[in-house]
Formats: sequence, C-alpha cells, structure tokens
Amino acid sequence: DEAKRREKEEAKRASARITIRRDSRNKRKSTTAVGGLDVFGLDLKKVAKRLAGKFACGASVQFNTATQTEEVVVQGDFVDDLVDFLPAEYDVIEEDQIDIIEKP
Repeated sequence: DEAKRREKEEAKRASARITIRRDSRNKRKSTTAVGGLDVFGLDLKKVAKRLAGKFACGASVQFNTATQTEEVVVQGDFVDDLVDFLPAEYDVIEEDQIDIIEKP
C-alpha cells in the first residue's frame, strides 16, 4: 500500500510541469511568476524567501485565480535566471520540466 502510494507520487512528480511567466506591471517594471512548485513538495514560502535573497528583490506567494493554484511571484525579469537556478537548487526539479510561457 505504501509502495503504491509512493510510486503514484513519483509518477505525478515526473509528469509535473513548472511554468515561468513574465508579466508587465508598469511601462518598464515587470514581475516573474513561477507556478507548479507545490507538486514537487516544496514549501512555497521558503522558495519565495530563497529567491528574494538570491536575486535581491521582493518575492511573495500569491493565489492565481486563472489556474486556481498558488504561485511564487518575483519582482523583476528573472525568467532566464530561474531556468538555471531552480534545477541547481532543488534536486526534485529537472530542467526539462520547466516551461516558459511567452505572452504575445
């Protein structure tokens, strides 16, 4: 029973995707939103604090009403940096599990 549950959890983690999206705030200011981290068993508040310290910016956990999930929002454009940082910092994340969403 325990083995089945663990196997199911691993399969869910393997098929999980992390989405990174850049949103414009003002004319020149932007924020970067990182969604899907909770599937990997990461504490979003701790991830936000770690990102804020790493990139010397503000970061918070916000509820995304469109996807009905919580995501980490970082102040500034850190899309490329996050693609490199997340797999290096957290062993459960692979680089090929990260999707970048471009807005037209």
